[in-house]
Amino acid sequence: MHAPSSTRVALRFLTKQAVASPLDGMSKRKALTLVNRAIEKAHTNGFFDDQHWAPIQRIWDSLNHEGIPFGITKSEYEHEVINGNRVPVRKVWRFEVTFMNERQQKATLYGVVTAAGSGSVDEPLAKYDVTAYAN
Repeated sequence: MHAPSSTRVALRFLTKQAVASPLDGMSKRKALTLVNRAIEKAHTNGFFDDQHWAPIQRIWDSLNHEGIPFGITKSEYEHEVINGNRVPVRKVWRFEVTFMNERQQKATLYGVVTAAGSGSVDEPLAKYDVTAYAN
């Protein structure tokens, strides 16, 4: 009969580490300027008629390209009653950008991206324009 052997198990706990941000150490005003410039780089003026929200994806891609960590906190359609029917007339995304400001305190910027319908009365979102900003 063998004596029981002891087994050592090493446990490693994964901790959530903050992502380094190019905004760290900046004032809120300076960080806002950088975020809004990244949004402007992605957004082209005009009307869009794709079904995949391509200009909105370009905004997210631009923020990622600049290394700006962000989180989408809400995404929803807003409706209006048109000819007795409840119809989606815009889609709104809300996002947050968190960073450590110049005083090494956590700061948060809040952003809104809106795709407002400019299509027909029956299908307002068949064509849309985009507004986006952080504040």
